[in-house]
Amino acid sequence: MIELGYFLYSTAFVAAAMLMLYIAKSVFDLATPFKLKVQMTEQDNPAVGIVLCGYLLGVIAVLAGSFIGEGEGSMDLDGFLNDMGPTAFYGLLGMSLLFLAGMINDKLILRQFSNTGEVINKKNVSVAVIIAASYLGSGLIIAGSLRGGEDILSVIVFFLIAQAALVLFAIVYQKATSYDDQKELGEHKNLACGLAFAGNLLAYSILLMKAGTMDGPDGEVIVLLERFQFFAYYAISGAILLPLLRFINDIAFLPEAKLTVEIERDRNINAGLLEASLAVGMAVVLIITL
Repeated sequence: MIELGYFLYSTAFVAAAMLMLYIAKSVFDLATPFKLKVQMTEQDNPAVGIVLCGYLLGVIAVLAGSFIGEGEGSMDLDGFLNDMGPTAFYGLLGMSLLFLAGMINDKLILRQFSNTGEVINKKNVSVAVIIAASYLGSGLIIAGSLRGGEDILSVIVFFLIAQAALVLFAIVYQKATSYDDQKELGEHKNLACGLAFAGNLLAYSILLMKAGTMDGPDGEVIVLLERFQFFAYYAISGAILLPLLRFINDIAFLPEAKLTVEIERDRNINAGLLEASLAVGMAVVLIITL
């Protein structure tokens, strides 16, 4: 039977998470060059809503990674206050890193046009889904860093390395596709292309999150040098296996069509969704089996 103290302790953490989520949304509204209320209710801009959802999901991932309350202390007010201090600190640190990740991704992943201009002026949903996926993916990376980091420095160092790996993967992915991703997203507003790209970004982020937890094959915590080896193992394996699995899935799931043709020529949203879902699904399988 669940004790009342544990229930109240958990409820207090949920309330604290909701408060921090509201703060994150308010800061996002202040930091962006547009007003969320105007774009979402007056302009009815779906691209802004998608970006905001991705950002909030990224914040939730960060908060989940920062929570340290696992019944280690007393399940009362004193225990909550003792646990909430470090949780709030690392949660705010994680949200700051998420903003930094957003700026990095904006400049380096979709670098041939203004992301803000595409989202606000053109209401480009294709670009919005990639921005949303990059926020959520970076949130997962930060969550892994927070769960596995021994101190602030190790959290920040791993975040920077993993974020660089994510950007590099995005560049490699665009080189690997037979079409011009930036042209399809910016000029043609190709949602199928956006969904496929976003799914692969999220899939790779899942692998990087696993690399950051510092959990070895048998669940043991690994030391710093082994952590970088562990990270390299997941980063390199993911960069090789995800494109390979994409090729195999193309043959297996669309035997009478070609995935790249469906995405580029036909702009088939079903094809984009299929690639995205398979990429994320394979990433989940890989973090279990690798």
